[in-house]
Amino acid sequence: LKSIKMIHLQYSLKRISGMLRLKSRWTYGEFNDWVTEISKALINMGHQKGDRVGIYAPNISEWLLTAYACFRADLILVNVNPAF
Repeated sequence: LKSIKMIHLQYSLKRISGMLRLKSRWTYGEFNDWVTEISKALINMGHQKGDRVGIYAPNISEWLLTAYACFRADLILVNVNPAF
């Protein structure tokens, strides 16, 4: 996760090109800001290091944000596949 922060500092204005199929257009700086806000929200909700957070969603941009926010907050992401 430190690498995301380093990428953010080096390329904060550059667009993330791999997310084009997700129909979200963020710069690394915007992505980092969203991840920070979501991780703070998870902690403020009472989640603590090592807690499991389940996400029930298809492959959408919010899934990616939530995943990185969980990693940043030292939470365990549990993916529930909505296809089953």
